[in-house]
Amino acid sequence: MKRIGTISLAVFALAFCLSAIAHAQTPNPNGAFLNIRFWNNCPVSTVTQTNTYPSLVSVTDMDPYGYAGWNKHLWKFSEDGGATQAAFENNSNYSFCADVNLSGNSNDDLEGGLEISPWWSDGDGQFMINGNTGEIACFGGRLPFCSNHATGTSAFTQPDYVKGSTIHMAMTYVSGPNGPSQNTPATVTYQTVNQGVPYTFGPVAFDEGNTSEDPPHGLWGELSPASAGGYIQVGHDTGVVTTITCSFANICYSNLQSTAAKGVTWGSLKALYR
Repeated sequence: MKRIGTISLAVFALAFCLSAIAHAQTPNPNGAFLNIRFWNNCPVSTVTQTNTYPSLVSVTDMDPYGYAGWNKHLWKFSEDGGATQAAFENNSNYSFCADVNLSGNSNDDLEGGLEISPWWSDGDGQFMINGNTGEIACFGGRLPFCSNHATGTSAFTQPDYVKGSTIHMAMTYVSGPNGPSQNTPATVTYQTVNQGVPYTFGPVAFDEGNTSEDPPHGLWGELSPASAGGYIQVGHDTGVVTTITCSFANICYSNLQSTAAKGVTWGSLKALYR
């Protein structure tokens, strides 16, 4: 008969529970939370939205008065049917994608795309397409930079985005089996299917965050609690009637957690040593 002391059993139980917690930080979304007018510098515009996640999330922002100002609208993955946004931890492992279409007119800002945003701002951390310049880039928040307009190691080689066309965009965040650290930082991979051709940049490692903010937010990943989803951004111009639409169709999400967390009772732990 195997025997084990009470203290040893408690230590084992704690280690087991900590392991389960470490593998329980990847959300399982069942909806999209819409944060309309995250920026609201053109309050006179009319905003309409469609949310039939995962088939379609779409936002249209129209300014019929020519009132200048930037607006930004967000959608985020949700675990409660769209009531609130899901929280992603540094040791999450996941990927998501959408078929993104950006159309309309603006002489200023005309952007849309995916986001992985850190705890301090739901609107930072963009993987974006620009309808005016054609640039496809990743920047802001905690995301490592790349652009199809850059050169050297930051060059995400591919053609410019063509406004009004559909581009497939995907992001993959991997923290590894034991969570991110200096020796094994989390990584992110950016992918597109642009004009029928697939392109990939990464995986690229995250750098170190602000040491004064850890704990509780972490250092070598997206910084908890993060959020993930998409955005649309428009710069309305003085005297210009502006309308833009950004749609996210066929939204996909995969939980890449290597080990599922399981509830364990004290009795079941003791049974291992009988």
